[in-house]
Amino acid sequence: MAKNSPVLALCSLVAIAAVAGPKLQCEAPKFDFGAVIGRESISHEFVLTNTGDEPVVVSKIKNCCGVESTLTPMTIPPGSNAVCKSVFNTKNRYGPQDKQILLATNLRRKPYFELKMTGTLLRPVDCTPRFVRLGDLAVGGEIEQTIVATNLLEQAVVLRSVKSTVPGIEAEIVGVTDGYGQNDSVRTGNVLATKRRKGHKDRAGEVQQNNFGQNDSVRTGLGTTKNTKYTKENSPVVNGLVEKEDADRISAPRRSWTVRLRATDALKAGKLSGRVLLDFSTGTVTVPVMGSVKPGIQVVPERIQLSGQSTGLVERLVMLRSEQPFDVLSAKVENAEGTATAEKVAEGKWKIKLTLAPGDVGSNALLRVGTSCRLQPDVVVSLLSN
Repeated sequence: MAKNSPVLALCSLVAIAAVAGPKLQCEAPKFDFGAVIGRESISHEFVLTNTGDEPVVVSKIKNCCGVESTLTPMTIPPGSNAVCKSVFNTKNRYGPQDKQILLATNLRRKPYFELKMTGTLLRPVDCTPRFVRLGDLAVGGEIEQTIVATNLLEQAVVLRSVKSTVPGIEAEIVGVTDGYGQNDSVRTGNVLATKRRKGHKDRAGEVQQNNFGQNDSVRTGLGTTKNTKYTKENSPVVNGLVEKEDADRISAPRRSWTVRLRATDALKAGKLSGRVLLDFSTGTVTVPVMGSVKPGIQVVPERIQLSGQSTGLVERLVMLRSEQPFDVLSAKVENAEGTATAEKVAEGKWKIKLTLAPGDVGSNALLRVGTSCRLQPDVVVSLLSN
């Protein structure tokens, strides 16, 4: 027995060393939130326990993108608990997710303690295209752009409204197709006309017309129709989805909506930027829109800088170009002393010769050119003096 005592003593020391110091444990370090619709934040609280005999000190928390975490307290005494609350922002994130949360600690063997949030984010509605690039448009031109939104869920959803934030452009629903290719609904005026399959007969209680989840005309047994206005109080939508008994009256799984963009007024030269907002019962889908409107007549330069200290008259040239032929009908200088003379250089190309007195240029001085271009009858060049 005496021979084995040194060995026993050594084993005891190893055992004591194994439990000495700070030690951090979490019964469920991985949180699987399952398959959910990616439209809101997901929160979870991890409970941590110090099972060692020294305090656990957390100096920093490193989160994956989209995750924010707080730990209370940051110093965990022996035998005590702490709660790490992690919030995952799922906006615009879809597909499998594996989010890592690392706690930088004073643990000796593994200073970084790992927590995880995993799961799958479902895209309730997919839009084609997901980003609208209008490219270069002409002043006063038309826009030929549609967006097709498709319900990817097995449950039915409602498209409540569409809206464009791009100045001068509006969005409107022009067609609806159910997920089975049987009925195509196309807006005609303020009503949806439904094209039914050949040989299809109307039945009592069947939807005849609808306004995309807002007004549904339902044929009754008496052969008349009634309109149902859905409000927050009587809406069949529960948690963003439609109750089974009302699904066919509101929309259908796999349904697609066609949204058309159109110019409300003559497009003006400059950048186009904004979004199309599709308000579904499962949340708002945003489609960015970008483009630019090129002037019908290009002007070089767009402004003329003059020195107020110059004496006598100065001459400047302004060039006008267009892909389409046009004529200059007039050219005059306003709020400044000077003259303007127009000369045709080639088809669709003119030059304006200016003779100016820089000392007599007012704050709103400009060159105004009248043209025969219907979309751009006036061309203005600013005259600046310093």
